[in-house]
Amino acid sequence: MVAILTGDIINSQDLKDPQLFIAGLSSIFTRLNLTYELFGGDSFQIELDQPENSFAIALQIKAHLIEIGQIQTRIAIGVGEITFQGDSLLTRQGSAYLRSGRLLDKIKNSKQNLAIRTGNEKFDAEINIGFKLCEIPVSQWTKNTAEIVSLLYTYPDLNQEQLGKKIGIKQNTVSERIKRSHWGVLKEFDTLFKEKVKALNL
Repeated sequence: MVAILTGDIINSQDLKDPQLFIAGLSSIFTRLNLTYELFGGDSFQIELDQPENSFAIALQIKAHLIEIGQIQTRIAIGVGEITFQGDSLLTRQGSAYLRSGRLLDKIKNSKQNLAIRTGNEKFDAEINIGFKLCEIPVSQWTKNTAEIVSLLYTYPDLNQEQLGKKIGIKQNTVSERIKRSHWGVLKEFDTLFKEKVKALNL
């Protein structure tokens, strides 16, 4: 069982510098050591051997793009199998790829910017409600709050004072930005998500 994340940049045609989001995607994927492909000018695909990490990965991608230029992204997560191992992600086949690609097409016509499809309808319905709720604070992230989220993922063992020193701000400012990001709720949901994905029997 793998997870395929297929995504694109929202309103990419309106962005003044396309190279900004292309460089941004490449840098976050490289930093997270992900297997990925960029295609179509503003789209990407990622393959994860541990599907339970897909929500956290999606949040880090979103945070990084907002941090570098208030760039919003849409991501569809497909969980399933791979039946054909092509040389490129774009030539591979299987239920995980099919679900992810078709789901991205579906959510392009809605206001949902993060969704999952596993083939388990009960699981999908429950998690997608959670994703919709999580998207509310994420859609309101500023550059500063997204920067804090990125730091929290990059340096999970540092306290607020140490995180502040990384970017030259005080501990109380770090605390305020963490609250504005709704980090606590997002981490709680991520813990729940990991447990439910690990219990999936597809």
